[in-house]
Amino acid sequence: MKVFVYGTLMQNQKANFLLSRQKFLGPGEIYGFSLFKVSNWYPGVVRREGDRVKGEIYELVYEPEKTLARLDDYEGEGSLYQRILTKAIDLMDEEHEVFVYVYNGTVDEEKYIPYDQQPWQG
Repeated sequence: MKVFVYGTLMQNQKANFLLSRQKFLGPGEIYGFSLFKVSNWYPGVVRREGDRVKGEIYELVYEPEKTLARLDDYEGEGSLYQRILTKAIDLMDEEHEVFVYVYNGTVDEEKYIPYDQQPWQG
């Protein structure tokens, strides 16, 4: 079980401790999504063809089900974000099936974060 993270769960960000016992697989990208600043404290991705988002890939190796439940709680899965399966590509062009948290609200186009300004830095 793998996850793709792009905001506060990334290395050197405030919530990375939630992934501290998991296996960091490295930087990666997801295609068909765009990154937005959705609050002063965190970003969100939404589906958008032709775009891509930089982030990190983790394999959940320690208590994966419990970890996923903790991530769901942190992300507000089912309300603020929706967890979906998608594909991520790592730096070696290898494909990974990953869970990603997609923003469930409306985004402001003026808060779009272009690819060349990624990954997000809180």
